Amino acid sequence: MSASIALTAALAIALGTVLGILHFAALAMVTDRLVDGRVLAAAALQAVRLLLLAAVLVAAAWLGALPLLACLAGILAGRWIVLRRTRAVP
Repeated sequence: MSASIALTAALAIALGTVLGILHFAALAMVTDRLVDGRVLAAAALQAVRLLLLAAVLVAAAWLGALPLLACLAGILAGRWIVLRRTRAVP
């Protein structure tokens, strides 16, 4: 594996992790807004959340399969981080 491919994959994992943390943290914010009755604000935040995720994944897909899969792995890692922070520890 050449250095540029490894660097691209590493950057895609890092970007995916940051995106995953933001994406799933924003999901909690959407839920809070829905519970508070602020449906329009929740819908707007949900739209931004999904559009940002789609834009990053499409950009990663343009770079190739490896960056796309690395970005997806980072998103899953970000999900794991957010879930670990929000779960109640017995």
